[in-house]
Amino acid sequence: MAFDGRLRSGMIYLYSDRAAVALAAKLTMKDPVDEDALQKAYAKTIKVHPHIKKGLREEGGNFYLTDDNDAPMPFLHTEEDLVLGGDMANGHLYGVTWHDNHISLYFFHGLMDGMASQRVMETLLYYYCCIKNGQAYDPDGIWIDDGTVRDGLEEEPFAHEYEITEEEDAALPVVPEEVLHLSELDEGWDKGEYTGF
Repeated sequence: MAFDGRLRSGMIYLYSDRAAVALAAKLTMKDPVDEDALQKAYAKTIKVHPHIKKGLREEGGNFYLTDDNDAPMPFLHTEEDLVLGGDMANGHLYGVTWHDNHISLYFFHGLMDGMASQRVMETLLYYYCCIKNGQAYDPDGIWIDDGTVRDGLEEEPFAHEYEITEEEDAALPVVPEEVLHLSELDEGWDKGEYTGF
């Protein structure tokens, strides 16, 4: 199978005039949020995780990640939930809001999974605490801008082919020919290649 760049994860959020309210990590700090420290930490986090700057392009009912969104990343002082993909987020798929002693990190599931979103959160909190408290903490286990090259960070999981042994093939469940699928994907969707249910 040749990978054509289509996003095949997280698409359910996109079947409206703009992406839905995103998945969020809502953090409560002991002290009021230091806006300047958070903004500086966010800028450093984007350098470590540049994939969070990606936007979306729709073509024929399929969605593709794009690098051409130069609008500022969402960084808002508000209690409202951030709506990704629309005007509130400048078309971006990741954003940060804060108020009082709360920080909220919003992400689109087609951009990253829960593990990746946790890595971004850890990076942001690490830099925020270092900047706010004026000290360098031990970054053990936290992704920081230390020159490390992290292969596979932006790979689409459906891009890989895996060999299945006869034993594994025999253990697969029998799936009926008619299964639930998104009708928007009928055109160009190879039903012999993918099964959605």
